[in-house]
Amino acid sequence: MVNQHNLNIEPSVDLQRKIISHLWRKSENGVNIDEYVSYFDQYNRTCRGLYLGALHSESMAIVIQTHENLLEFIDTIWTLVQKNHNFTRPELRAFLEHHDLYKGKSPSKIDNTINVALRVWLTIRIQKGEYAPASNVIDWNDSSGIQDFLSLQFPGPMYQGRSGPEIILESNFTAVNLYRLCGIRVEWVCQLEDHLKFDVDRRVLMVYSLSSCLQDHLNRWDSSLR
Repeated sequence: MVNQHNLNIEPSVDLQRKIISHLWRKSENGVNIDEYVSYFDQYNRTCRGLYLGALHSESMAIVIQTHENLLEFIDTIWTLVQKNHNFTRPELRAFLEHHDLYKGKSPSKIDNTINVALRVWLTIRIQKGEYAPASNVIDWNDSSGIQDFLSLQFPGPMYQGRSGPEIILESNFTAVNLYRLCGIRVEWVCQLEDHLKFDVDRRVLMVYSLSSCLQDHLNRWDSSLR
């Protein structure tokens, strides 16, 4: 019997390596856990947040309760990616219902579980608004494929120069000079959908800080789609 670790308990270093291995299909021995310190800060905050609210916590509305449950879910997604890399939410629900853990569970519990797993994995705020009333959340509907849904979150640059879409920045375009010359501060964020958003009122440019995770996503999805 595999020892199970509840989501509200921070994972050990060995379990962290296993988590990274499952999320991005990397060898555990090849994982440099020091590169993922910031990611696990975000991971642990997300997991703790599931238990906020004594009468209406998100943890009560999902199927998975342990880190191992989460890893099994991620394995299921990777299996589905091999069959259809642009799968829909209903296809994922149907795929999960063949697994013992999800049999007999309500569609809403399965949907909330999908939201949590994708939120932890993709670091995108996919969540029902009732569990985050003070946040801007993102809804993955039943009609969009996963790739189409993600593409909608990142439409690309809103401005193009007269010479065309390619804009080459000078080497002195740094966070320090951005503040010194324009009064714009950089705020490091852990939600991927907030990357390069500009808060006009606060004069703050948001920059995604989990670069190792972003590179893992690019490497893993590129190889999966070949």
